[in-house]
This record gives sequence, C-alpha cells and structure tokens, in this order.
Amino acid sequence: SAYPAAYWNVISVAWTTNTDAKAGNSNYGAWVDVAAPGDNIYSTYYDDTYATTSGTSMAAPHIAGAIGLLLSYNSTLNQTQVRDVLVNYGDNLSNFNSSDFQGNGLTMPRLNIYKALLSLDKIPPNITFVTPTISNNTNTINASTFINITSDEVLSTAILEWANTSLTNITMNGSDTNWYYNK
Repeated sequence: SAYPAAYWNVISVAWTTNTDAKAGNSNYGAWVDVAAPGDNIYSTYYDDTYATTSGTSMAAPHIAGAIGLLLSYNSTLNQTQVRDVLVNYGDNLSNFNSSDFQGNGLTMPRLNIYKALLSLDKIPPNITFVTPTISNNTNTINASTFINITSDEVLSTAILEWANTSLTNITMNGSDTNWYYNK
C-alpha cells in the first residue's frame, strides 16, 4: 500500500491516459478508489504561465471538483457516501484489466460525474398532461392520438409507456420541458 493514499479516510486517485489506460507512472492497487484523466493536461503553472503536464496532480483536481459538485447538490453526504457515489457510478475501465496488471487491484472506475449526479436525483419530475385543444395547437383529428406533456425540469429523453397497448417504449418528440407524441 502507498500512504497517504491507502488511509481509510482518503479518496485515492489514479491517473489515466487519453485512451483510458493506466498511465505508466500512476499509482494502482486495492487502495485506489477512482481514476481520472491526468495525461497531458493543460493547466496553470508557476511564474504566471501555463503548461501541459501529467500525473496524479492533474487527475486529483478532477475528483476534487466532482466532490464539490456532489456536495453542492447534496450537502448532507459524508465522506464514505461521496466515495461510494464516485466508485459505484464511475465508468468501468476495461483497459485496466490487461494481463500485465491483473491481480494488482486494477478495478477502480474512471470518474463519470454525470452518472454520479443522476444517482443522487431521487425526485421524479412533475409531469403535466396538456389537454389537446385548437388553441394550444394540439387538437386531435380523425381519431389520432396526441399526447403533450410538460415537465418542471429539463429532460434529456421522454419515453411513453402505455400498459396493454401498442404504445410501449415510444420515444417522444421534443426537448427540455415540452414533449409530445402524435400518431
């Protein structure tokens, strides 16, 4: 084990290359929790300059920023919960499973802050069905089906599931907070 990274209360970080492979100089082992990009990162440097550099010093700020973002969303998370979210919702690094490294604790995920944040969103959006009328340009004609919904939060996808009918797993049209299906 490498200390201080191996202490129980530390979120230990490995660095990856631009192909998600373990970087040659990165720490790895059972004590490492999560990986982040750390290869050829353009960043601030001393003497008021910028430089491209590599290492865990480039990967760790990705994790620190992710932790800040998670805590801004849910400030009641403790250190163990933050680590669990980062580990459980990170992307599997299949490149870490090469025969050169098997058995060396190379099972840590790469940071995926999008999936980590989604895991904390336990409140479903409030969906409102809008009655079709001529005035809102959603009038039904000739027994067609028109479903119009609005949401109180931005959605990336809306899937229509209607039990016991042919209307199952239909991707609705629209974006953000307004979605519709017309058949």
